[in-house]
Order: sequence, then C-alpha cells, then structure tokens
Amino acid sequence: MCSILILRHFFSTPPALGLGVEPADKKIMNYPPSKSKQLFSKEVIMDTLVYGVFLGGIALSSFIFVLYGIYDGVVGENCNFVSEASINCGPVHRSRSTAFITLSFLILLLAVECKHFRKPIWRMKHWKNQVLFWTMVIGAALTVPTLYIPVVNTNVFKHVPIDIEWAVVVVCLVVFLVVAEIYKLIKRKTMRKL
Repeated sequence: MCSILILRHFFSTPPALGLGVEPADKKIMNYPPSKSKQLFSKEVIMDTLVYGVFLGGIALSSFIFVLYGIYDGVVGENCNFVSEASINCGPVHRSRSTAFITLSFLILLLAVECKHFRKPIWRMKHWKNQVLFWTMVIGAALTVPTLYIPVVNTNVFKHVPIDIEWAVVVVCLVVFLVVAEIYKLIKRKTMRKL
C-alpha cells in the first residue's frame, strides 16, 4: 500500500506539475481550432491506453523475470508480513523491489515522452523546462531510500536492496523508450498532422 502512495505522490504528481508549466509550441497558432466538442481527443484517449498497457506490462514483466528467471520461482511463505513466519521471501522481495523501481523510472520517462504527442524524444528541448527536469532528478533520487535504508526498505516497503536486478530495470527502460518511439512514429505516419 505504501508503495502505491509513493508512486502516486512522488513519482507521478511532480512530473505532471512540470508538464503543466511546459512552454507552448512556437507553432501553436498555426493549428486550426479543434472542431470536436469533446474534452479529450481520441489521440489522448488512445495514448492513455497504449502507454498504460506498456507501463503495466513492462513493470509486471520485470517482476516475473526476476522471480522466475533469476530465482526459479521461489515465492516463499508469509512474505507480506515481516515476522518469524516469513520463509524464503528474499526472491519475492527482490522481485517486488525491481518492479517498484522499474515502474518509478518508467513514470518519470513517460513524463518526457508526454511533452509532445508525436515529436521524437531526441528532437525535444529538455533543458527549457527546469521544473520538469528537477522533478525527474528528485524523483530518481527518492528511489534510493526505498531500497537501501534499513528498516524503511524491509518494514515499510517490503523491499530489499537489489544488485543484478538493476540490469533488468535498465533493459525495461530501453524497451519502453523504443516501443514509445515506434508508437509515436506510427502516429506520425498514419494520423493527420496536428
């Protein structure tokens, strides 16, 4: 439960506020007004669904890969409570830690992807929005206490420090970035110009 609150309040909200102060595109006045009377366009709804499925699927895949690929599916007993009855919970806690860190960084990366509906990430000016930049830096730094401060990691978050699992996190981030850019490329080629 605590992990969900941390993800929501520290990793999602500050980047959203940073996106709220994103400078407008210089060509914004060249676009005709929308004829739609809907609050959300079809593209926004589609982006929400596609990015949500990508994020959830990649985070779940990181958990499954660590638990079943690295630790051979050792799920342990009574792993949701820190007590004498907890048996063989290391793999579950390491998998949980990996999924949490993966999802945290994916949320931060999604904020950068959402700066523009279709423009590739390498064509964006990342330094113009200092609020977004610093919320991402602080968000990335906040992951350390959830894994590496004793008592906080085990009793509050039910996490343990990870080591080789960082490679899984990096691979997941690269996969998300590639998939998101392919998705944007498909949108640029198939949808009408903004």
